[in-house]
Amino acid sequence: MSITREVVGTSPEGRPYERYILKDDANGSYVAVLNLGCILQQICVPDRNGELVDVALGYDTAEEYAATHSFFGAVLGRYANRIANGSFTIDGKEYHVTLNERGFNCLHGGASGFHNKLFETEVEGETLILRYHSPDDEEGFPGNMTLTERVSFRDGRLHLRYSCTADKDTVVNISNHSFFNLDGQGAGDTLEQELKLYCDRYCPCDDKLIPTGELRDVHGTPFDFTSGKPIGKDIHDETDPMLAHAHGYDVCYAVNEWDGTLRPVAEARSEKTGIVMKTYSTLPAVQLFTGMMLGMIPIFTDGKAGSKYVRYGAFCLETQNFPNAMNTPEFHNDVVLRAGETAECETVYEFC
Repeated sequence: MSITREVVGTSPEGRPYERYILKDDANGSYVAVLNLGCILQQICVPDRNGELVDVALGYDTAEEYAATHSFFGAVLGRYANRIANGSFTIDGKEYHVTLNERGFNCLHGGASGFHNKLFETEVEGETLILRYHSPDDEEGFPGNMTLTERVSFRDGRLHLRYSCTADKDTVVNISNHSFFNLDGQGAGDTLEQELKLYCDRYCPCDDKLIPTGELRDVHGTPFDFTSGKPIGKDIHDETDPMLAHAHGYDVCYAVNEWDGTLRPVAEARSEKTGIVMKTYSTLPAVQLFTGMMLGMIPIFTDGKAGSKYVRYGAFCLETQNFPNAMNTPEFHNDVVLRAGETAECETVYEFC
């Protein structure tokens, strides 16, 4: 494996936009990572004929990512997914963070979350290290917090390892928001691609997409992917209020038999290319999102290499802690990072 660096632009503050290519020299597959938001700009893996296919949606330039809040391929933090009413309490002290989703939720860390921050970078052997120092009160979150992400790519396995430390008690939930299409980015919708989730329960939500605290059995519902099925099989079953509201899947699942070790979360496959993607994580939950807004407005339509994205043209598997967990005691998911301690997690996307 080799890692190469190139400068691909300059930020408004005069700092370089960098792109790192992590290449598997055995078969030529590679991952391109930007220092902006730890964005996975390209994931190019061989199909059944050995031809490389880019399976990650996104843009051609760093400037396009910086100008939008698409979240294509980016790290999410300080708190991925939603915080209800943008508020939470730690040891009796209430905090208020940015309401950047329709005025009533904090989504993916706020209006200027980690997805559009420039990270410090270094290469250590076969690992790319990206680091961001988030100052106290950024987006309303307490404490100076440092996120370190370690990225490696070998034998088709893309490893994302995260560690966080802070000097005050704070909350943390780190994820990646890659949009995957195993037919190839820009190759149409993903409704016929097969998805299996190692998740027997999901989180019902209210009309603001905040979990109620219940973990409901998926069996007998359109949320059941336990045996594997095409993503589009039940996506239009709007007899369910969550599907009717979202017009697709924007739902959090609980990982089976979670114990904090690296466990299988999902498996997806394309009949067209033969590409299989297996997902593993140390985290207790995964958000399935099926790209309902793709193709609806320009920032979600005009993609890499002249591609035109369409509705349902990707799916996301955002491994994470539960949404709004700090306000939902039923989840028993402690998302408070205590001062001086370290929170660590890992996700692996394996392509074969």
